[in-house]
Amino acid sequence: MKKTLCWIVLVWSVGLYRGGPWAFAAQPNTVRSVKIAGFTSLPEDLSPDYSPFWLIVRKFMLAAAEDLGVDLHIYHYNANPSLFVKRVQEVLTDENTKPDGMLFHNFKKRGDEVLQLAEQHGVSAFVFNAGFGEDAPVGRPREQFSHWIAQMLPDDEYTG
Repeated sequence: MKKTLCWIVLVWSVGLYRGGPWAFAAQPNTVRSVKIAGFTSLPEDLSPDYSPFWLIVRKFMLAAAEDLGVDLHIYHYNANPSLFVKRVQEVLTDENTKPDGMLFHNFKKRGDEVLQLAEQHGVSAFVFNAGFGEDAPVGRPREQFSHWIAQMLPDDEYTG
C-alpha cells in the first residue's frame, strides 16, 4: 500500500510541476515544495484503537509526502460531513493554507460539494478510497471539473 500511495503522490507531484491546468504558478528560478491538503474523517485526538485502516492510510500519506519532499498538511473533520465541507472551504479560501492540490474521499456523499470548491478555487483534487460511481452526476475526472485530476478506488468485488 505504501508503494501505491508513493506512486500516487509522485505522479501527482510531477503533474503539478510540469504544468497543465492543475499546475501551480511558480516564479522563475524559485523552488518551492508542492503544498497538499489531505482531509480525513479521523478525529484530531487519535486513539490507537480508533480505526486501524485509516491510521495506516494517514501514516503512509505522511511517509510518502516526506519521501517525496511534498508539504502535506492533514485536516481533520471528526466524521462530521458538514464540518468536512466547512473545513475544505476554510482551507481553500485562506491564502496561508490554500494548497496546490488536495486528497479526500467522498465522505457521506459530500464529495461533489468539495469538487465544486476545488474547481472554484483552482485547486487540483484527487479522490481516493470512496469516490464516485460511473453513473454519478459529477461524471468522471476532468469531464465536469477540470481540476478533478483522478480518483483511485478499491475493487471491492474483486477482493471479495
